[in-house]
Amino acid sequence: MNKEVGLVSFPPNENRIDKPYSEDTAQRIDLEVRSLIDTAYDQTRELIQSKKDLVGKLAEALLVKEVIGAE
Repeated sequence: MNKEVGLVSFPPNENRIDKPYSEDTAQRIDLEVRSLIDTAYDQTRELIQSKKDLVGKLAEALLVKEVIGAE
């Protein structure tokens, strides 16, 4: 995931009730996931803003025709 957590894997185990990692590790994982989501959201907003004219044209085309193919 990142340098602090490292490359780890916690495969699901149906026979186990508790987590195979500490609460501290769970918080670090949550923070890293939140960071990834925030970064992806920001990048998506920037992309949409930078392509605003194309997004508008696509929206107009979709109002006329429900499906737009490769043509």
